[in-house]
This record gives sequence, C-alpha cells and structure tokens, in this order.
Amino acid sequence: METKGNTKLVAAGYICGFGSLLIFPPGLGLAGVVIGILNLGKGEVGHGIAQIVIGITCGYFGMCFGIAVM
Repeated sequence: METKGNTKLVAAGYICGFGSLLIFPPGLGLAGVVIGILNLGKGEVGHGIAQIVIGITCGYFGMCFGIAVM
C-alpha cells in the first residue's frame, strides 16, 4: 500500500491510541479515534480503521485500569 505523505498523521494516531492505555485514556483515546477518522478521509483506510479500533479499545481498558488502581 502506498502512503501519500501522511506518515506523521498515521504515526500520531497509533501513538495516541496506544498511549491511552496508561496516559489520560479519555483524551488520548478520543484523539486516536479522531486521527483515525482523518486518516480514513485521506485514503489511509487500513490505518484509519485500525486506529479507530485501537483508540476505542485501549481507551476503554486504560480507564478500567485507572479505576482498578484507584
């Protein structure tokens, strides 16, 4: 699959999605989902869908982990 110069946006989506496991899950999870939607609009369909799923999943488990620790 050929990238169209969106490598920074793709990387930011994955960083936000996975970062939501330990660092501010609601904000970074939402940011990962929004960046995933932007990537979908720019033609990066595989990355966009993956980032949306990762943002939702990691954000959810990050919040569950935060609640369990408190």
